[in-house]
Amino acid sequence: MEKLPQEILHKIVECQSRKSLHNIRSVNKSLSSAAAPFLFHTIPLWISLESLDALSHISEHPLLAGYVRKVVFSPLRFIERRDESALRALVRDALEYSPMSQNAHAISLGKYMASYKRYIELQRYLASESLAVKILSRAFAKLPQFEILDVDAWSSIASKRLFEDFGDHKGIAICTSDSEDTMSILFRALSSSSTRIKSFKLGHSEDFSENDLHPNHRPLNDSNKSNLGALIRTFREPDKLRCREVLSDLRNLEITDFDSPIRVSLATRDMVSRAIREIIRYSFKMESIVIGGLEFDDFADTPKPFFNDFVTPYDISHLNTLKLGLCQSKIDDFVSFFRLRAADIRHVELYEVTITDADWSTVLARLRDTKFLKLEDFILTYCIDCIDDLCARDYIVRRTDVDPIQQKLENFKAAWIKNRSQC
Repeated sequence: MEKLPQEILHKIVECQSRKSLHNIRSVNKSLSSAAAPFLFHTIPLWISLESLDALSHISEHPLLAGYVRKVVFSPLRFIERRDESALRALVRDALEYSPMSQNAHAISLGKYMASYKRYIELQRYLASESLAVKILSRAFAKLPQFEILDVDAWSSIASKRLFEDFGDHKGIAICTSDSEDTMSILFRALSSSSTRIKSFKLGHSEDFSENDLHPNHRPLNDSNKSNLGALIRTFREPDKLRCREVLSDLRNLEITDFDSPIRVSLATRDMVSRAIREIIRYSFKMESIVIGGLEFDDFADTPKPFFNDFVTPYDISHLNTLKLGLCQSKIDDFVSFFRLRAADIRHVELYEVTITDADWSTVLARLRDTKFLKLEDFILTYCIDCIDDLCARDYIVRRTDVDPIQQKLENFKAAWIKNRSQC
């Protein structure tokens, strides 16, 4: 094994799970060296002493620090309940449904309360004098290749650890997503460390998914409003200078895949749109924008945000990928956006986007007057009633003169007539 070429060793370890990589590193020096770049490429992080300690040790290692390119941040945080007696009653009620003896019941409650008090002391310590920000800032400053940030809205990382400490059936009663505070802490640390990230995702992390959890260890983030609050609070107007520094090199933005659809009031809709605009506003090198999973149409008086609210006013001339859903636009604004970016745009996917003053056939006809140099996909999903995944690229670039919308509708009509005749 020691004599195998490094290329062969890399082939052995590159498809292994994180758990296997940990084990492989203990076999010998050669395998340890081969596994390290894969194991430390992506680091899980949440606001706890154990997690911050692990990140600090990696950042101070002369070799491992150079392997870190991506951090997956879990916004879940353990918080203090004001009424400890009410918490004790909640836990006692939860234990009543567990098959255990009275002694096991009492001991389990004691362990639970002891862990609870320990976590409270740790969180108070980290909150004192902005200690969490300082620890993160010092660690980030020593990670020269760190450029990808995922914020895991499902909080699988922290969920797993909290369930290990508190048990399978008690966690939801005492935990909170709390991303309104923790994401702000994260960006303050990024700014203080002069870190420039190139990719930012807020949504579900594939690196540390719920598949890594025991079936009873469900992610604890059941408060989607907290994710919206995190966007609003972190990227609100007073923080724009901080965001400008951190996001000035941003290439890829993805805000999507929340735990369940988010339906909000008109005021919240506008604040979320403004927060997303603030991210895009200072990202002059933006190449990819993916925004989905934000449903604003729960109430009759809450219209969809405008397409312009997200992308149009800013200098994103290098944009090659746009995936956007649940918004509305005037035809002139929509067509103008793509004409200005016709030289670079490659991939377009739109979901339930409404054109307020024209139909989509007219929009596509207008786009045919624009010379797209690199367009590979232009997909409309439920932008027209009952039409899913309509591919309009060939029509837009004039490879065909057949309107795909009319063709699809004619096919639907023919299929309906055929089915009716068979009945």
